[in-house]
Amino acid sequence: MNAYDKALLGLYAISLFAIIALLSDVWALAAILILILMLSLVQKAAVEDEMIRESDKNREALVQVVARLEMFSRKLEEIRYDVGKGFYTFDNRLKEARADYQKDMDMNYRELARKIFEVENRLTAARRTFASALGSMDDRINSKDEEEESYRRP
Repeated sequence: MNAYDKALLGLYAISLFAIIALLSDVWALAAILILILMLSLVQKAAVEDEMIRESDKNREALVQVVARLEMFSRKLEEIRYDVGKGFYTFDNRLKEARADYQKDMDMNYRELARKIFEVENRLTAARRTFASALGSMDDRINSKDEEEESYRRP
């Protein structure tokens, strides 16, 4: 019972005493006013009971809505967790693939560098061989020219 209800009951009591005191000589009118006062009091009690029942229904509906929202929130959290887990798994797979790709690239780069080094060594060896062959040919040509000159001079 709140302060307004207490004040209303106090006003009903004052009205009841005022009706009895002022209208004591006209009992029929006093009885009718007292009945009207009692009727409004009973009607107020009925309205309050109806309000309490409606409030209880609303609370039950609110509890159901809250339960559904909690279930929705829980499902949403599970979905968020699953999506996060999927992204984490995907990220790990991507990192592994990137690491494997990097290893393959490094291995291919090293193999290419080794082959280029071998080709350079072969070219250097071929150049030396060619230079030696040219030098040897040059020496032979010079020696033949000297022999021919020696045959021509006598």
